[in-house]
Amino acid sequence: MVAFASVSLLLLVVDASAGIMWPVRTALSMALTPIIYAEQAVSTADSLVDELLLEPGARIAERRALNREMAALRTRMLEIDILKSENERLRDLLGGIARTDMDVVVADVIAFTTGLGGSLLTIDVGELQSVQQGDPVIDGGGLCGQVVTTGLNTSQVLIVTDPAHSVPVMIERTGAQGIATGSGNDGLIEFEGGFMLSNVQVGDVMITSGLGGRFPYGYPVAEVVSVEVEDPLLGRRIFAEPFADPAVSRQLAVLRSVDS
Repeated sequence: MVAFASVSLLLLVVDASAGIMWPVRTALSMALTPIIYAEQAVSTADSLVDELLLEPGARIAERRALNREMAALRTRMLEIDILKSENERLRDLLGGIARTDMDVVVADVIAFTTGLGGSLLTIDVGELQSVQQGDPVIDGGGLCGQVVTTGLNTSQVLIVTDPAHSVPVMIERTGAQGIATGSGNDGLIEFEGGFMLSNVQVGDVMITSGLGGRFPYGYPVAEVVSVEVEDPLLGRRIFAEPFADPAVSRQLAVLRSVDS
């Protein structure tokens, strides 16, 4: 060992001064080059095998996680769309009139009946939804009627054209006030306003006057379609067509006072 160490040390000194080992090192480098390339090829192949055999599982897991996130985002977007649609339907039901003193309960119509009890809509909200007798009901056109009976989860609504229904109204053009009562004929209501009838014209719009406190002010009720002069002494009979259409309404809004 001492002899080999001495020879190696001597060769290092001689090579450093004369460079006699340079050809040897070059030859050894050329001889080892294939081995180096082979080692690199083995390393590359090993990485490729890891990518082919192990990475797909990780990519699949990552893809599943991304899919779950995308599904959650789509669900959230759908919820936002639903809320937007609900707000639009509610705004349509409210006729575009902002109400800060009313609580709104949206209801679906489940039946429409006519008979001795009157012309009634059955809706799918009741006492459990805090609906009470006398609550006004509207659709996208205007006043539809008022709640007359309530159950736990259903209520019946007497529509505005029924002879038993009446509501305080005002002629929007003139401010003349009166009572709109269902005529029971041809889906019309009749305006009763005493001496104020003389200034009512075809095309006038009736809105709720707010008198009595049951019906809030300003909701559209009907448009005058007929002015009949029966007798100069008795005055005129005013008939109007409601803006609401109970026969085709599928969704209504029940209006409750906040303090009810």
